[in-house]
Amino acid sequence: MLQPVTPPQKTPLIDGVYTQRTWYLFLDQLSKSASTGGGIVQYGTNAQRIALPTQGLPNGAHWYEQDTGLIYLWNGPKLKWIYIAGTQIIDQTLTAAATIAAPTTGAVELVVILRQDATGGRTITWGAGFSGTSSNIDTTASTISVFRFVLSNAGLYVMVGQPTTGMTP
Repeated sequence: MLQPVTPPQKTPLIDGVYTQRTWYLFLDQLSKSASTGGGIVQYGTNAQRIALPTQGLPNGAHWYEQDTGLIYLWNGPKLKWIYIAGTQIIDQTLTAAATIAAPTTGAVELVVILRQDATGGRTITWGAGFSGTSSNIDTTASTISVFRFVLSNAGLYVMVGQPTTGMTP
C-alpha cells in the first residue's frame, strides 16, 4: 500500500530559500508523476527506498527522501532509481575530530553543516570525493560552520564560495 503524499517538512536554512526550493521541487515532481508515473509518489528514508520492493512499480514513479531531501525517479527498463532533484544536506555534530565522507547518492548540490559540541576544538578532514576543500571551520564550542558544494563533471564535490563559520544556534 502506498503512503499518502505529504509535503516536505525540513526547516529553512538561513533565509528560507531551501524551503521554497524544496517545495517547488516537491510540487513539480508530484505534477510530473501524476502525468507520467502512474500517479505514484512515495516518500520515506533512503533506507526505505533501497528496501522497497520494485516489482510492478511503474516507470516514472517518484520517491521523495525525507532524510536527505532528494528526489528519485524509477527507471523501469533499467530497474534502478535515478537521482533527479534536490540538495543533499549533511548535518553533523562534532564530538571528536572527524573525516567527512562524500555522499554516494549522486546529488548535484550538497550542503554540509558542522556543529561543534559544548567542548569545541573539533577539527575535520574532507574524505575522498571532495576537491579543493578548505578546513576553515570555527572550533569554538557550540558554533556552526556551513559549506556548500556542487558535483563536478569529474565526480568530485567542489566547494562553492567561502564557508559560513562562527554561527551560533
